[in-house]
Amino acid sequence: MFKTSYLILQSCLWVTFIGLDLFSAGPATLSDRLKYCGLLLCLTFLLSQRKKTATADWQQLLLGMILTIGCDYFLLFTDAVFFPLLAFAAVHGIYIIRSLPHLQRKTALCYFSGALLLLSALQLGFIKDSFGVGLFYVAFLLADVAAAFRSHHPRKKILQAALSLFFLCDVAVAIFNLSSNEVRSLVGPLMWAFYLPAQVLLSLSLAKTDNTEDSK
Repeated sequence: MFKTSYLILQSCLWVTFIGLDLFSAGPATLSDRLKYCGLLLCLTFLLSQRKKTATADWQQLLLGMILTIGCDYFLLFTDAVFFPLLAFAAVHGIYIIRSLPHLQRKTALCYFSGALLLLSALQLGFIKDSFGVGLFYVAFLLADVAAAFRSHHPRKKILQAALSLFFLCDVAVAIFNLSSNEVRSLVGPLMWAFYLPAQVLLSLSLAKTDNTEDSK
């Protein structure tokens, strides 16, 4: 019952903020708050599933969701880009490890080496915009999508659907940033149209314990 209520509430939020994005000419403040509420609901659902899911899988997804909520706060409500994208790359690193646990050391080494290089370049003035960290993020996003399709995770089908939507969201983000205002008005609503369902699917991808059935 709780799971059903969760999905109904997320669907209502999704329909409402998509409608606001498409038809409201005013500021996106209300829409952005509803989007953020959707993420907080994902976190609430994860917390409610603690005793029903495999511990390691739950911890990894929880860490990724907490980082996601932190990143999206800055992306939705501030002009910050560099550090949220750097942290978002870490989210994908966590999900790569979740999909392919044997790559834990390699993933961590790649992330921390790349992050250190980017921070050093930023400090020394070699990079002044988000292009470098954007490429770093894209590399981890693509690796995460590939890992989901190579994974033996018990919920790999849900995981694959979630990461596919995540990828479509970021394609929409790229088109939005490279387009004219006319195209942006069409592409803009697609970003969160893909993104919130991706996060909801991720919250549903928890591996269950052997003696636990899905909550209804």
